[in-house]
Amino acid sequence: MGFAFDHAGLWRRGRQFAMLLALVFAASAAVATEKPMPPTIPGSPPKAPGISNMPSTPSTPAPPSQTRSFQRYSHYDLAAGDEWQSDAWDAPGCENKCKENSACAGFTYDGWNRRCFLKRDLGGIRLNPRATSGVLSSERQPVKSGAPVVMKYYNNRAFPGQADQSQAAKDRDGCERACWGIASCIGFSFHKAERRCDLFDNPQEYGKQSGVYSGAKEQDAN
Repeated sequence: MGFAFDHAGLWRRGRQFAMLLALVFAASAAVATEKPMPPTIPGSPPKAPGISNMPSTPSTPAPPSQTRSFQRYSHYDLAAGDEWQSDAWDAPGCENKCKENSACAGFTYDGWNRRCFLKRDLGGIRLNPRATSGVLSSERQPVKSGAPVVMKYYNNRAFPGQADQSQAAKDRDGCERACWGIASCIGFSFHKAERRCDLFDNPQEYGKQSGVYSGAKEQDAN
């Protein structure tokens, strides 16, 4: 009797084997694509997938550095020992030099000679036509000198620039009296040939000029 080959059974078993292989491949692909959870640090809350652990509060920025500001005194010289001195083009430049020096408490700028004097210790202040001083706002402010105000003369010298006021005068004494009569007047120049009196609230460095007689208010050091 001949052997009958079961084609239908073989086909069914092959189909079952193919389905089994498909399931195995699908399961392997799912395992391969699954993102592993990050390790949990002891003492810290678990992190949800896709969400980073940001700080609960933003960091506080450092406070801005304190600004060193100055109280200015025009036409006043700060009486104190000069710890440092250097050239400077103007009073703001001198003030900046003091700002940059942590030991500097005040300064005096000589506008006629363009010199900057930095001071560690502070004293009183006295009237000086060429000076501009500054004291740190955080420091105790200086007391004005009680010395008498006098007029210092500069013969054959003239203050440059536009005068704040001009008027006629017959001599130097008359021009001086006009300056004494105005509180804001610091200096004068009397032009003899023209009999003209120029009054200045902020006299700059004088220059040589024949026939001109000038003066400026000042207090001598005590």
